[in-house]
Amino acid sequence: MVQRVPRFLLDRGPGPAGPLRAEDCSVMARTSLRLCALYPREGGCSGAGPGPCPNLHLCKYFLFGTCRFGKGRKPCRLSHDLGEGHNAAILRDCSLQELQAEQLMVLLLQNDPALLPEVCVHYNKGGCSFQASCTKLHVCQHFVRGGCRYGAGCTWRHGIDPAGRRLLEERGLSEESVQQLVHTYRNTHLLAAAEKLPDVLGGGETGERTEICLHFIRNRCRFQDGCRRVHFLLPYRWQVSDGRTWTDLQDMEDVERDYCDPANAQSLSRPPVDFLLMIRGSQSVRRLSTVSSVTKPPHYTLTTHWLWFYKGERGGWVEYGQPDEKQRTTSETSRTLEQKFLVDSSAEVQVAKGSREYVLSFRDLYQRNLKQNTKRRVRRRPRLATQAPLQDARGDRTWTSSQSHHSIYLPV
Repeated sequence: MVQRVPRFLLDRGPGPAGPLRAEDCSVMARTSLRLCALYPREGGCSGAGPGPCPNLHLCKYFLFGTCRFGKGRKPCRLSHDLGEGHNAAILRDCSLQELQAEQLMVLLLQNDPALLPEVCVHYNKGGCSFQASCTKLHVCQHFVRGGCRYGAGCTWRHGIDPAGRRLLEERGLSEESVQQLVHTYRNTHLLAAAEKLPDVLGGGETGERTEICLHFIRNRCRFQDGCRRVHFLLPYRWQVSDGRTWTDLQDMEDVERDYCDPANAQSLSRPPVDFLLMIRGSQSVRRLSTVSSVTKPPHYTLTTHWLWFYKGERGGWVEYGQPDEKQRTTSETSRTLEQKFLVDSSAEVQVAKGSREYVLSFRDLYQRNLKQNTKRRVRRRPRLATQAPLQDARGDRTWTSSQSHHSIYLPV
């Protein structure tokens, strides 16, 4: 099971089914941070588009611990500095300023595809015409992902040959990094695969019904048990997984109320639901909902009105399109952002506010000032559903927390 949240990936290993335990899972950090490809070239980097370059200006050999300059020798022409200037500002904006070079190396290796050579597809299909001159790694792709079922009997190489070792050394990787290659490639594969999954901000498990049926809430669904959507009496549904089943939260109305407030990173319930990681303790949590309001005509009721917020200068949360502390408004509104998010949930959107220009990253949930290169957090939260349309839609039907024992079994 893989679950994607803005900054982390939760992967449940191949252990036995049952309650989700911390020791069965691994958490991988996700980041859009990259080493600047232009910086080491002749002429350097003058900035990517308007504003400062958003990438690190750093010697990758220093990062990997293999730079042959410095330490009493001829100084390296590239920066080895993480604590000051451009690099310090970039790391601070990404909340990575506490990382040491070794930790930053691990993070970048599994997130930046430019740092590791690709596994050769032609080699894995039976033969590569380039042989020793190939710039890709000749190794079993299932092995480097940590799951080759043939083991020692596999036709393809389960180790790094001299040509592969030279290739990795040319990339600047240290002996220690090469030894961790399988683990690194596996994480890289999981992170890349997770980009194809729906974000837990508004989705659920792939292949499952995750949209609540509007017609059922109104008592008008003609498909009954054959409906492709979830039948539930509320326009939202909070569930927790034990690894095999999704079970309704007893206090989902309280959790929903807390979730609708962008200032809350977790619910006030005990144990709390972490809204950023979408977990409760060590258990995965998901929120099902009705279709987004921007996909239906305005007269449709009980759709989910998603609102977009950025963190204001005084620490409060300001909705896009609404006046901030200085009565300035953004060029994008919650509605226009939601429309663009539904088209591409990993896109970046240009946003203006007065004379300032920003880039909003849907994937990482932050907006970056193009001139100053500072970042502010962004949150997408639903508007709290009012009782009147709910009561009108339900009629004589009522929902209480005593109905929340329903479980949905997960496919195995």
